[in-house]
Amino acid sequence: MSQFKIVEQPNAFHDHLLDIIGNEFKFDHAKGLAEWLKNSSDAYNRADVNDEDQFIIIRLRPKTAVLPPRFECIDFVGMTHDEIETAFKKWGDPNAATRGKSSKKILGGHGNGGKFYMRQMFDESRFITYRGGFLNVFGFNEHKRYGFDKNYEKKKAKLDRAIELADLQDVLKLIPRVLKNKLDKGQIGFTVVTGESPEKMRGRNNPRSIIQRLRVHPQARRLLKSKQVFAIIDNQIIKLEADNIPPREGFEGPFEYEVPQLLLRGSHELVLCNSNSFTL
Repeated sequence: MSQFKIVEQPNAFHDHLLDIIGNEFKFDHAKGLAEWLKNSSDAYNRADVNDEDQFIIIRLRPKTAVLPPRFECIDFVGMTHDEIETAFKKWGDPNAATRGKSSKKILGGHGNGGKFYMRQMFDESRFITYRGGFLNVFGFNEHKRYGFDKNYEKKKAKLDRAIELADLQDVLKLIPRVLKNKLDKGQIGFTVVTGESPEKMRGRNNPRSIIQRLRVHPQARRLLKSKQVFAIIDNQIIKLEADNIPPREGFEGPFEYEVPQLLLRGSHELVLCNSNSFTL
């Protein structure tokens, strides 16, 4: 039984509509974790953090005597209570990912994928987020209704207590000292997204196979090429890097094509390019 207790709040949409849409999000865990990676990357990008300084950790934890199996995604940005209220809680918001900040690096869209993964694919889910000295716990209960934990909403807390609650002691050993110093000084925070008792975990759908599929998932490959992404499975730390997929035989390239500079249509001229060829 989880130590956290989510207090339900009304959805911006009726639950029945979310159930209908949510059925389409019965995706596998590799796709869901890719959505969480995108959310963490967007949080870093909104904070203008360079790619090489963006550390994201996927932690897949086995069942214990007192806790169910858990999937977690960890970043070192953190959310404020206002950000949860104005952005995360909304469904179908076209500005959910940018949150009013125009950025070419923002990968998310309407803010649905990560939330639906939390809602649909776990018995319970939540995120523990800490920023500016305040702790918030927000998530979905067993009835797929979201809300804050009443004991951890805008709660003033010291960093050590927040780290203990999120169980980040070992994770902090993975990140560079400069990042840990920023955390100690309150310049950054953290978010730990957690899903308890994941569905569809029978047969070959085990943590290691999920991580392998994540490495080649289209939505994750771009991130794995530029961000610092790690996975923790069975206390083993794995640096996640995108596999280089070789081109099909006969399509190795590059290919050069000649194209006309002008395309004539009736009395109109269309300039296609300023050179006589382009390369793929």
